[in-house]
Amino acid sequence: MGLRVRHEVWVDDLTEQQPSGRTREARMDLVVESSHGTDYLDVTCFHPFSSAGLRRTHASGGTPLAQEERKRDRYPVREPLTRRRMTMARFVPVAVTTYGLVGPAAVALFAEYERDERERRGAAARRNGGRLAALVSEVAVYGAAHMVLRAFSAPDGQEWAHRCGRVAAVVAAP
Repeated sequence: MGLRVRHEVWVDDLTEQQPSGRTREARMDLVVESSHGTDYLDVTCFHPFSSAGLRRTHASGGTPLAQEERKRDRYPVREPLTRRRMTMARFVPVAVTTYGLVGPAAVALFAEYERDERERRGAAARRNGGRLAALVSEVAVYGAAHMVLRAFSAPDGQEWAHRCGRVAAVVAAP
């Protein structure tokens, strides 16, 4: 799409001084540079149901909108009690459920990226929008399915030793 993307970037703009004197640093999952400027994206993937199988409410963070609000509270882009911006970059929280529902802020941002790509490429890119949101949704669903399959995979006879730390984890070579 012609976007410059970096991942796992420590961002000084959103570093916060806490009342205790400690510094709370900010790490963005993605930093995207487009024709509109720089976007900070912080991604959260969550399950909308509680451990008891009940649907979590908006107040308990069970909706993408609630998760977006939590991320905005965590990374404010304006100084408290003022209108002064702490960064010129846009902060966009990307909230995705394990069932693939993508939050409204991310859907709007992805639509903007796709619209810019269509304008740049002209007649060559006449596809409908929604490709990026669909891709993010698909990745979330496949990731959740992969976790479930691994959780119920056949035991290798070493599960108790792994839990007790007696067997070193095997790391695959790249």
